[in-house]
Amino acid sequence: MNELNSVTSASRTSNGSNNDVYSSASIASATTSSTRPRALVASLKSPRRVWYCALFISSLIAMGSTFEAVKMQRRYTAPTIPPTPTQQWSVASITITFLLTFLTLSLQMASPAKATKYLHGTKLELGLILLLSGFTCSSVGTATNPASGMAVNASGGVSFGNLFYSTWASFISAMGALLSFLRTERGFDVSSELSSRGNRFRTWAILIVVALIVMGSSASCYDAKCDELYNDIRPVKFCRRAAFGVSAGCIGCVASLAVVAMRLSCATM
Repeated sequence: MNELNSVTSASRTSNGSNNDVYSSASIASATTSSTRPRALVASLKSPRRVWYCALFISSLIAMGSTFEAVKMQRRYTAPTIPPTPTQQWSVASITITFLLTFLTLSLQMASPAKATKYLHGTKLELGLILLLSGFTCSSVGTATNPASGMAVNASGGVSFGNLFYSTWASFISAMGALLSFLRTERGFDVSSELSSRGNRFRTWAILIVVALIVMGSSASCYDAKCDELYNDIRPVKFCRRAAFGVSAGCIGCVASLAVVAMRLSCATM
């Protein structure tokens, strides 16, 4: 009788332990199944979606501002005169940028699996980003050129703030997407590479970009208001300042390039 009781209690104990094992296994499987869709969604999400969203918003604002700027300029011209090539190209470049960004975001949201298969990390995405970078760079050039008078007047002042800042924001977003692609898909981190060259190497590289912008902006202002072929009256002070900006930008760019070249040559030796 005692042996029968002991066998019964042992079987109950084994059944209880099996039930505990089954319950823990079911909880683990339920937890795994609940976290699996989240992991799948995270894996399908593009690492450059933030940059695409920023480019979509900035290009939308830039496109509306470009239409308004061209419309305002067309008010002072005769209806028989067609739009200038600068006006046509500025409208076309920012419109193409907006449409490409819209289609990219639509594909990522409508079908993340197809976007991951055919777009993310492929040569197609690299070509798309390079195309967007080229169009945004062209938009910045046409909008901020004082000769066109769209976002910057002949004196170099910002006359249309929305167009000026939105085109620059579009260009920065496109460059951010390009740097993100190089970092995640090609393993080339520009920030880390600049930091590994030295403490002030990144500062010298930034100085090259700033000097180029100063030189280009000053040259555009000088051509728009100080060119003898198109202006009978030349403001002396303004032209001297514009010439000084061109000279300072050129000297700063050449000096920074020389320092960067020496740092790179010394690092490879």
